[in-house]
Amino acid sequence: MKRFLKLCVLLWISLFVIACRNPAPPGDASLSAAQEKAALSAADNDDLCAIKQLIAHYEASGDVNASAEPWRARARQLGDLFELHHHATRRLLEAQEEADAAKRARLLEEAMVSARRAAMDEPSAQSLVDQIARLQREAAEPE
Repeated sequence: MKRFLKLCVLLWISLFVIACRNPAPPGDASLSAAQEKAALSAADNDDLCAIKQLIAHYEASGDVNASAEPWRARARQLGDLFELHHHATRRLLEAQEEADAAKRARLLEEAMVSARRAAMDEPSAQSLVDQIARLQREAAEPE
């Protein structure tokens, strides 16, 4: 439990550092219909700022999984550090709660891919890579 608490604190500090380096656009997260249409048009052309606006808008409206998740994936494809770190952290925490070994291994692998991509541009993400690698080694050891 103590190790889990340390991991959570470390992950949130890392997310905070990344968020401070890549602040979200100022203003209210909710977009009008016209603003959403403009953001969708820009996001379709890989405008990362527009993609982040859409993510914030969909999260503010409570439509996280259906609408925000595809834009989160697009932001990760474009190399957004916050989304890469966020994805790695979510998958890591899901893996720690997963009872099925095969699903846990898949979640850890997804976390590792995102964490390594984030660590290429953000040295603080290396601690997340190390934590995932340690959990992968532990999962591979016979009980």
